[in-house]
Amino acid sequence: MKRKKNLYKDILKYEHILDIVKIVSKTTKNKKELLNFKFAQNIHIYEIFNKLWHNDYHFSSYHIFLIKEPKYRIIMSENINDKIVNHLVSKYILLPSIEPCCIDTNVATRKNKGSEYAFKKFDQYIRQIGFNKTIYALKIDISKYFYNINHFILMDKLSKKIKDKYCLDLIKSILDTTNDDYINDKITCLINNELKRLDGLNLSYNDRKNKEATLKSLPHYQKNRGLPIGNMTSQILAVFYLNDVDHFIKEDLKCRYYIRYMDDFVILDTNKDKLKYCFKEIKKKILTNDLQINNKSNIYNLRNGISFLGYTFKVTDNGLKIRYNNATIRRISRHLRGKKVKDYNHFFKSKSSYKGYFKKCNTALYYGKYKKMEVNDMYERYLELKSDYPSNLVLLKRGKFYRTFDDDAIMLSYIMDYQIIDNRVGFPLEGLFKVKNKIRSYSINLVILDGDKIMCEEGNNENNYKTILKESYSKYDKNIKIEELFKVIREKLELNIDNYKLLKDYVDTM
Repeated sequence: MKRKKNLYKDILKYEHILDIVKIVSKTTKNKKELLNFKFAQNIHIYEIFNKLWHNDYHFSSYHIFLIKEPKYRIIMSENINDKIVNHLVSKYILLPSIEPCCIDTNVATRKNKGSEYAFKKFDQYIRQIGFNKTIYALKIDISKYFYNINHFILMDKLSKKIKDKYCLDLIKSILDTTNDDYINDKITCLINNELKRLDGLNLSYNDRKNKEATLKSLPHYQKNRGLPIGNMTSQILAVFYLNDVDHFIKEDLKCRYYIRYMDDFVILDTNKDKLKYCFKEIKKKILTNDLQINNKSNIYNLRNGISFLGYTFKVTDNGLKIRYNNATIRRISRHLRGKKVKDYNHFFKSKSSYKGYFKKCNTALYYGKYKKMEVNDMYERYLELKSDYPSNLVLLKRGKFYRTFDDDAIMLSYIMDYQIIDNRVGFPLEGLFKVKNKIRSYSINLVILDGDKIMCEEGNNENNYKTILKESYSKYDKNIKIEELFKVIREKLELNIDNYKLLKDYVDTM
């Protein structure tokens, strides 16, 4: 493949910068910073353009913080201007240069690939080899991959794909941001603060030791090594850095069943001796990239199972069994609890995404427990909120309407004389004031979900929810019986109109 040239001009186009601004605006969590940027957006865009035009763009300091769940890790966040430049470099320099040379099964963070694609490929490879055969898996993991990528080796690899000097200089300036001393100072400070925080928690001896060990194992940056954790460019560069190893495995070692997800390698084969030879040769190749293989790397018999992509895969005579472990359950439960407290919208999205994760597990024990996790529609959101507020009338806002379901639909129909359609009651936004006043008069506690905001309103006195619900069902049951009776009468009249006189005479005698 020829080296790409004249790429720098693509990041100097106003429409390209504006396109990236729209993307970054959607993903920026710091809304105050985003508001300040939007207030003078054109000025910021001109500033970015002018500095890039003169090859004089300098990156600001990172905001560095510690993530505690699902495990301790360091994240580095950029300001919006730097984020825009990072996205420009990713979209208009790195991807056009790198994407065409990557093998199909180098799957991490790439468009139309990712963990879903890797999962399908793994399943496909197992089926192609056959369940009746003994299948071995060579699993390789790189030690502290992101922190150990050598800047000089990386830039040499990039120079073979990119001819544009200005592009290479800009990429190098991104890599050089990890050389600043304040980064390691901040990481040390975060670790020490968390260790002090643990002192005040009532943790068991083992939990405390495990957390301390994890914290102390968090790496610091060495000069001219490592990628900034959290940058868009870092993801793409990490995918690319071992590209020559990918081609070596596929083309020189002739490994047909190979998948790489960032720094996790898996090679499947029925010949264990071949995998031993491949392991030895791959170690040598990885060493030429100034990286070390993790001690967990080994050859496994798939009859005993292997962990990959967050699942455990095990081949039996009946097929491929896929499951996850209890630690995953605990991690997901903690994650969802935190989301639920902070942001209902993100909670629902996270829960739905985990639904897809659990669906891949094909054992009844694992899939059955979480088969009802999907919460994409409004009814599922209602059920989730109702589980938290069982003695409150729950309303959910969507578009120009409020809706409720099940018991609350029956209650609202009783209170407001609204019609129940398909187990739900809805009314327009302008009707909320009237509904709230009526609910207050019945002394019922109300909960409203508007986007990710939960609004609770207490009744005037003691909550009468259960009492009013009982009255609502009494009227509802009566209406159901009346409707059933009308249905029978209509059927009788349709069969024979002469039944009208018999029915009328019977009603007159009541």
